[in-house]
Amino acid sequence: MRHRPEADLDQIWYRASTLVEHGAKPSDACHRAGIGGSGLARLDRWGDCWVELLDGIQGKTALIVDDFPGLAVARLSVAGATVTVADDVAGRAQFRRVMPGAEAEVVPLASLSLPGRSWDLVVFGPFTSGRSTADLQVAARAVSADGRLVIVTDNLLSPLRALDRLMHRPTAATGALSMAQAMRHANRSGFCYHQGFALLRSSLAPVAAFDVNAPAAARAVLEASATFKNRGRLVATRALARLVELGVAHWVVPAWMGILGCTPAQVDHMRVTGRIGILNSEDPSRLVRGEPPAVIDKRYRSREDADAEWVALRELESVGVAVAPRAIERLGTTANRLSWMPGTSLNLSEMCDDALLKWMEKAGELLGMVHQATARPDGSSLVHGDFALTNCLAEGDRLVGIIDWSTATRGLPIRDLDYLVSTASVAQSRPNLAEALDEAARRGYERSSERRKLSR
Repeated sequence: MRHRPEADLDQIWYRASTLVEHGAKPSDACHRAGIGGSGLARLDRWGDCWVELLDGIQGKTALIVDDFPGLAVARLSVAGATVTVADDVAGRAQFRRVMPGAEAEVVPLASLSLPGRSWDLVVFGPFTSGRSTADLQVAARAVSADGRLVIVTDNLLSPLRALDRLMHRPTAATGALSMAQAMRHANRSGFCYHQGFALLRSSLAPVAAFDVNAPAAARAVLEASATFKNRGRLVATRALARLVELGVAHWVVPAWMGILGCTPAQVDHMRVTGRIGILNSEDPSRLVRGEPPAVIDKRYRSREDADAEWVALRELESVGVAVAPRAIERLGTTANRLSWMPGTSLNLSEMCDDALLKWMEKAGELLGMVHQATARPDGSSLVHGDFALTNCLAEGDRLVGIIDWSTATRGLPIRDLDYLVSTASVAQSRPNLAEALDEAARRGYERSSERRKLSR
């Protein structure tokens, strides 16, 4: 790669950039354009999982010190930061061209010591392979007086990492610096500790992060982000949710992100505490704020999804139905700030038949209450659009909430009831229970209607 003429390199990266702009993943685009290397498989999975935890970067200048800056370059640029990538390897120095929308300047690492140059945000990324503490010291000196230093690194000793290796799943390569080394060096350089985030950056789990100094919020993040696709990983993630309250989670998590500054930390009650709901890069993300959890900043696939949830939640609040999050603030065309809903999602795969029938009846009753409260003379009601037990929250033996209203619209109530039954029977491979599930859901639904009539 390094021995090719510069003009040839330009053509290769241009082809890769064009492929990305037409929808290809960065790693696929690089491969198809003729760029090889073992690092390419890491670009899509690991490159940007920490980016959304960096608040307040609008109008800021950001420096990323990383061999593989990945999608973080583009996402930080879109968020309003002027991004610089520090990389002194000739071939990789042009990597940022693959990222559409990134206005990034590429400079060699040695130039960071030039007088008069500083950044509001300096990120020492997870792919800084071969870097030394001396490089970190150079980057640390480039932080402005009121700026922040962010260090992202992997934990090879994590049991969750070991589980990935035992299952022969790909994991990220680690840098030369451990988090402990990096934090010690940063402290000696005069930096103050602000926040420490534990990162679940794994091939088997959603991308999630939590502030280790916010145990209640951390547990909520972990409980919400545990995936049911792999039994062993699910158990491990839920066990980690308990460990955060014991203060030993830092030995378990696969990766870390440390945030430091030149001045003492000013952390208020609205601090960001975690990110949940990431099953793949296209899914909406939620940033949890507060300790204990107070609100979430939720991003959506499209403006239509953001509008739909906002309108639905405002209508539910107007009719006094407190079974969904409150709509607090519009954060843009594809983001809303919502109140945090307590409770845990139901795991249908672990339920016996009797328990499933019980929850179906409760879900039917809750759904009936929503439809009755939002009914109009034309026969329409507020329809959730994705009403399944997995979108219901439970506390003990009660259903206490319904989440994910981004597909809500006005329509015939029967749509939600039919969808509830079909997802519980087909998705869980229980077609033999279809009739009983339907009867249980309708029994609860009709009971809700009767209660509504008696209350009038």
